[in-house]
Amino acid sequence: MRPTAPCSFTRAENRTPVLRATVRDYLERWNELAPGCNPQVFTDAVNVLWKWRLVSGYGGTQISQIITPMWYKMRAGSIGIMEGVLQITPQIQAILDDLHKK
Repeated sequence: MRPTAPCSFTRAENRTPVLRATVRDYLERWNELAPGCNPQVFTDAVNVLWKWRLVSGYGGTQISQIITPMWYKMRAGSIGIMEGVLQITPQIQAILDDLHKK
């Protein structure tokens, strides 16, 4: 079956899809290419992705040290996306609040 235009674009750009029409194609393709890698974490994360500025400014290193291990847990499937985000939110918010006070 020939992919639709959105699927072709997603494949060409190697992007995580944000359109429902492209998610199934993405998951099927990556499950074939890398069995067991849980590519759904990328499509699920679109709903709760952190803004890049969180890890690119003051406090970014601390925040990255919290986000990165959780990202690996979510990718491995040992914790759900929303559960992982909710688990680290208080720690990240505390860092942001502290930076705001300075």
